[in-house]
Amino acid sequence: MLLFSLLLIICQIFVNIRIAVASEVILNEIDETFPDPLTTANFDDELLSGLHIIDFYSPYCSHCKHLQPVWNETWYKFREESKKLKIKFSQVNCIESGDLCHREKIRAYPSIKLYNSEGFLKEFPKDKRRTVDNLIEFARNESLSYSSSKLNDNLDLSEKSGLLKSSEIVSILAGNSSIPHIVSFWPNDQCMSNGGLIKYSNQDGNCEPFVTAWEDISKRISLNGIQAGHVNCVDTPTLCSKIGVDSMIKPNTDTNIYPKVALILPNKRTNNIFFYTKTMNTVVDDYVDFATRLYSNSQFQDVTFDDIEKMVLRDANFIDPETRNKIYLVYSYDKDTSFEEDMNILEYILEPLSSIDNIYLYKTNSNLFPLVDSTYDSFYKSINYNSTEPEKTPNEEYHALSVMTQQPTFFIFKDGSSLPYVFSAPTTMESRNEDKVIDWIETYSLPFVSKVSDSNFNKIINKDINDYNILSIQIIDTSSEELKAESKKYLDNMLISFYDFEYARMNYSIDMLNMKRKIKSDNIMRLRAKNLPPKSIHDEMTKQIQYKSELEMLLATYDISKGSTFLSSIGIDSQTMDFNVGDVILIERKSGDIFVDDIYGARLKSNSPYVLRETFKAASGFPHYEFHPSIKKLNTFDFAHLNKISQGSLINIIFALFFVLFVILIWIKNKHKFLRRLHNITRASQRNSEGILGNKASFRD
Repeated sequence: MLLFSLLLIICQIFVNIRIAVASEVILNEIDETFPDPLTTANFDDELLSGLHIIDFYSPYCSHCKHLQPVWNETWYKFREESKKLKIKFSQVNCIESGDLCHREKIRAYPSIKLYNSEGFLKEFPKDKRRTVDNLIEFARNESLSYSSSKLNDNLDLSEKSGLLKSSEIVSILAGNSSIPHIVSFWPNDQCMSNGGLIKYSNQDGNCEPFVTAWEDISKRISLNGIQAGHVNCVDTPTLCSKIGVDSMIKPNTDTNIYPKVALILPNKRTNNIFFYTKTMNTVVDDYVDFATRLYSNSQFQDVTFDDIEKMVLRDANFIDPETRNKIYLVYSYDKDTSFEEDMNILEYILEPLSSIDNIYLYKTNSNLFPLVDSTYDSFYKSINYNSTEPEKTPNEEYHALSVMTQQPTFFIFKDGSSLPYVFSAPTTMESRNEDKVIDWIETYSLPFVSKVSDSNFNKIINKDINDYNILSIQIIDTSSEELKAESKKYLDNMLISFYDFEYARMNYSIDMLNMKRKIKSDNIMRLRAKNLPPKSIHDEMTKQIQYKSELEMLLATYDISKGSTFLSSIGIDSQTMDFNVGDVILIERKSGDIFVDDIYGARLKSNSPYVLRETFKAASGFPHYEFHPSIKKLNTFDFAHLNKISQGSLINIIFALFFVLFVILIWIKNKHKFLRRLHNITRASQRNSEGILGNKASFRD
């Protein structure tokens, strides 16, 4: 025991020496003097200008000692950029400045907090590891968030996009760049200024909608370590043609045209250019998310079990309209049994993932099934809220089927959800099948709770109808803090109702599976009773019974304070029907039926998880669950209007009809000539025919 303790002490001394050496090496490379810790005397004065990320530490704290070289390297790498962004990395020694740390309510070391002149703003995210890259990303993002405030009126964010020559693009595509590039390919040289920066010219209106957006994208994206550039396809037609943006060389000048945008990954010679494939628009956040998320996903970051657990357990915000709740796609592998071919699937799915919002790709060598079990534990705790019902316990058969796989495989976890998803891979061939993996990912590609708006309703409602039957929309209001809190209370109830419904749905799915098994068993018994040939019995016995998850549903919120036309677009007259916080709208997607009343006839509201659960069952078509006879559906939503024939398609159809009509008229007018000509051709062919044996046959005229 004494020897073991001695070894621990020696190891700790060794670690401390390595940390000290690492810190010394970094500091020796720094020309400028590493700043002294802030004290009670200068803390408030230092905060008067700009933003400050402050590390509150104790020199005796082991975690603080481990963080110190990371902090030093972050300060060193970021010191020039920090001057432009008006944000500093500083420290406070809580042993020397105990009163200050007590005033700032520091209860653990190290504590990393963001401040401005008015005081504390937020903490460094607890779900992020304290690495150099994450600290710098935090600084860039927070500087950007406050760039429009009075603190950063003079923020030095010059336009970053530069005009790229053919040789420069070729070099980047050849893998000669160490940083990622987001590049826009433009259709007209009138969009380019002499200085190489994109400026709108009144001579060409085609570029106008995107010019300002691209300037903002260029500024924003540089904060994430991505360089922006643009290409004039008029001057470089060969390059643009080879890259696949021919439409930018000779565009149709009669219509507004958006440039093409692509991200080029660094240090790669193949599979390194990815185009923005969504509908082009001027929403800056869409392009920033596309580039930063794609670059992050391309790193295939290795994470630990603890890292993933922090992601899964972090608080989700389904009320704030600006919050993007994440989806975590984790590739789980065993480093001792996996092959290089197993890892190739990550490269294959990069491009499809780039068009799926808010999905982040990681890989891990950890066994994630204990995490799946723990998330299900919280699921069962949430649904045992009703003391008048029997305790709800796990359906072991359902869980066995839902996690039936082997490594390597994929897991999906969603912000705010206690329901994980596991890709079924009985063999490694399934986990290497790009199409199967992407189909599975797309099935679960929506956030746990979507935010319905005019722009995304089509996408949500058109989600594969075979996978999701019901869309439940919770009415919220974000116009005040009080209404936000009330909205959250009702939404929490809807989530409990949903989990309770999920439990019933799980059991129903297994019941349906067992019913299919019984039908198969009965068929085998019937065939045997009839003494039919063994082959008939064998064929019936070898029929596969596919497990299908039945009656799944989607969750969403609709913010009535935004004043969009969503309600009228689905046929609800908001002038004659008021909607308030807590109200729920159900859309049965197969029939298009819309319900705003609960199963008992009252207005459907998420104040009672039990009543809402029962209404979910009735709307989904659960056996023995029906609405009260007095209840009529509000109306039947016509999904057809979401897929109207486009104007171009309509013109093509009309043209085709006219062409067919023209052919018919020509036929009627010249029918006798056509028939006579056909008769002559037939007779000529008969004269030249050969008999069965190959000799010429004789025909009479």
